[in-house]
Formats: sequence, C-alpha cells, structure tokens
Amino acid sequence: MRHRVSIIIRSVAGAAVIVAGLSLAGCAGSPAASPSPAPTVTVTATATATVTATPAPVAASPDDAMTPLAAWTACAVLGAHEYLAQAPSTELRPYNAAQPPTKNPDGSYQAIVGMTLPPGTHEGVGNVIAVCTIGGTLGTPTLIDFTLKDI
Repeated sequence: MRHRVSIIIRSVAGAAVIVAGLSLAGCAGSPAASPSPAPTVTVTATATATVTATPAPVAASPDDAMTPLAAWTACAVLGAHEYLAQAPSTELRPYNAAQPPTKNPDGSYQAIVGMTLPPGTHEGVGNVIAVCTIGGTLGTPTLIDFTLKDI
C-alpha cells in the first residue's frame, strides 16, 4: 500500500512539473521576460491507519438493575397482550430512544407505550397508550402499576 501511494505521489508531482513547464514555454520567447526559476512542487503524504478493536459487549446478568429499554419492552408486551385481543390490527409504536422511560426515585421506571388503532375501530379514539411502572431486575421484573388509556 505504501509503495502504491509513493508511485501516485511521484506521478502527480511529475505531471505538475510538466504542466508548469508547458505553461511557461510560451513566455520564454519574449525579450522583455525575465528568467524565472522553475516552479518547485512539493508533495507530502502521510498514510496512517489505526485499527481499534471494539470490545465485546458485556452480557447482561439477571441480577442487573432494570434498564429503560427493558422497562419499555415489558410494558409493550403487557400492553399488546391486554389490548390486541380487543383490536387485533392495532399497531405498536416503536421504542423512541429520544423519549425513554422516566426513572423514579425508587429505581423503577414509568414507561409509556403507544399503540395506533386502525381507523374506525373505536369512535372518537385514535390511539391507546399503556402506562406501566416496572421495577425489579432484568431477571425478575416487577409490575408495580399498569393502565391502558384511550387518547
């Protein structure tokens, strides 16, 4: 790779000297022109490649504390289970990392999961949300509160 870069650099430098020489050749026949030094082309190239190994992700343990994504997922599963029986074509809205579940002072999370109803399913209702408070650990999540709301 370094050899190829060196050849390319030399080719570019040589081409620049030839172009500069041709452009000055028309000026050489003029008696009023003063001799000017040939242009010098300097090309500097540094090729550096850094390879950084990405560490393997740490495996989650069942004893790890609840995370915002795990709380949202638990709420989504519960909300879908409770509501999809009533309206099977309801669509679950995806997790939005910009609006993660809120962490409560006790370490639990309040997660809100949106579900979009098909048009005409329920008069005056366009969406449903599941509001859950989930605590515990990843291995033993604890449902503290659950509510479904029409919005």
